[in-house]
Amino acid sequence: MYSQIAQETYKPKPKHKKEQFLENLPYHFNRQTYVATALSLGITDKSAQRYIKEFTDAHITQYDRHDQYPNPNAKNPQQLLFEDLRI
Repeated sequence: MYSQIAQETYKPKPKHKKEQFLENLPYHFNRQTYVATALSLGITDKSAQRYIKEFTDAHITQYDRHDQYPNPNAKNPQQLLFEDLRI
């Protein structure tokens, strides 16, 4: 019985679309960017708006100024540049 359990491989749960959406957002984005990202993942415009509101209310993303959102969960392009320059 236990040998059967040990042989079965662990399959991670597929990520929810909301999680995928957040992971695919760049460090700085606007409405046009998040709608394009959502559509590429099969998420409707209305759902994307709701997700952004939920992310902002939960302080996952921030509303910087009109139509500008920073995503602190994404890597900053400047950080990526410095990581590439390290030897």
